[in-house]
Amino acid sequence: MNMKKIGILITLGMVALFLSACGESEKEEITSLHNSFHDLTEDIEGKMEESEEIFMQYLNGTVDESEFEDMKDDLTGYISDKKSEIDKINKPKKDKAVEYYDISKKALLGAYDMIELIVDIPDLTDEAAIIEYGETIEGKTEEVEGDMKAVEEFQNDLKEEDDDYKELFEDED
Repeated sequence: MNMKKIGILITLGMVALFLSACGESEKEEITSLHNSFHDLTEDIEGKMEESEEIFMQYLNGTVDESEFEDMKDDLTGYISDKKSEIDKINKPKKDKAVEYYDISKKALLGAYDMIELIVDIPDLTDEAAIIEYGETIEGKTEEVEGDMKAVEEFQNDLKEEDDDYKELFEDED
């Protein structure tokens, strides 16, 4: 009789474990991820423009070294906070959700890295450093554009599979 009770308890435990492992559906995981990542991208274009503006102000001499460093510190502090928020997003368990997580995270981190690169201006009197800086920015731009395109293509594939994704990935202009 005791063995029977132990067997039932083990079976119930395994059923509970299985049900908890199933948790959210893949669609729920993707929806949750999309919303989390989307919240982090809302002001990224503005920050990209801000980094370019800081660069131009520094280049044109409308801000001095101290003002430039203050603006750069504010921007890099903001980026650091956003990267911390990205790290807090839990990696999902379902295959497609994991793939969406990986490509979205890569694209978003790349965009934030690019903002930091833009304001990491080398010595303007060092021609070799300026050339390298330009090549680095160009390479990072291509990489980020490719990563963003991968996210968009993945979203398009999901929209073709399931109409529920069409509303989720709708352009929010």
